[in-house]
Amino acid sequence: MEMHIGELIKAKAKERKKSTVELADELGTGRRNMYKILDSNDILVSQLWKLSKMLEFNFFELFNPLHPNGSKGPSEEISKEKSLLNKNKKHEFTFKIEVKYSMDDANNLGAFVTQVNDIGEQLGFKLT
Repeated sequence: MEMHIGELIKAKAKERKKSTVELADELGTGRRNMYKILDSNDILVSQLWKLSKMLEFNFFELFNPLHPNGSKGPSEEISKEKSLLNKNKKHEFTFKIEVKYSMDDANNLGAFVTQVNDIGEQLGFKLT
C-alpha cells in the first residue's frame, strides 16, 4: 500500500470542513488545478506547507519516522494517521528535486547526477 498524500489531504480537509475551493484559494490556484493536486500523489513542499498550516495538521510528520520532540514519540493524531499507513509495511515516497544551473555549468551536470545517484544508492535510495 502506497501512501497517497492527496487522499490524506482530502480526508483532513473533510474532517476540518474545508472545501476544495477553500484549499485552492489557500494555494492561490484554481479549483480544477486543486482537484489535479488532490488526485496526484505528488505535491510541492510549499503547497504542502500551506495546507498543513490551513488544516492545522503537520503532513510532513507522516514522512518522518522520528518525531521532532525526540523520545516523546509522535503525537496521538500522527500515530492514528500512521497506523492507517502501516497496514502494509512497504511505503514508497516520491520526492522531486529541481536543479538550476547555468550554461557554464552544463558540462558538469552529468558528473553531478552520477555523484547524487552514487550517494543515494549508498544510503538505500533508488533514483529514477
